[in-house]
Amino acid sequence: MANNAPYLSVIVAARNDNHGGNMLSRMQAFLDCWIEQARRFNLSSEIVIVEWNPPAERPRLKDALRWPADLPCAVRFVEVPKEVHARFPHSEAIPLHQMIAKNAGIRRARGEFVLVIGPPAASSGIMAQDDLDELLRSALKRDSVKDAVAHAVEVSGRPRREIYARALELARQDQEDGDGED
Repeated sequence: MANNAPYLSVIVAARNDNHGGNMLSRMQAFLDCWIEQARRFNLSSEIVIVEWNPPAERPRLKDALRWPADLPCAVRFVEVPKEVHARFPHSEAIPLHQMIAKNAGIRRARGEFVLVIGPPAASSGIMAQDDLDELLRSALKRDSVKDAVAHAVEVSGRPRREIYARALELARQDQEDGDGED
């Protein structure tokens, strides 16, 4: 393996069709959290997003998702077009062949190790505090407090008032931490 290869490849299969409900928000939460972890722990990684059979009437995920200006990891997209999807049995009824899509991502992974996930699960409950903090910290680096809170409310299932208070507290902590650096 080449010296500049990432330590870890994270593979996720998805499409911009609200698969499983609230797909874009779930993908954004996953990306925000992974990117923040890669940055915080200086983790040599790449994210390989396999966009399987993308709907013609919807924007591609790379255009629909928000990206920080300073990505700490590589992000690559593998697009599997409708024509390839149609070769598989039941393609009319199943728009996303997740296991086949994940295998396509694995084959293109450059990392020493491969982690296959997702697509990110719909929240069945309330997001854990640590996960919420990661999500908010990442969103606050990129968005206004108002936008970061709106995103976290949508993804976390927590009340807006609680998230707004936490966002302000995290912003204040980050400001204090930044002020103490030389």
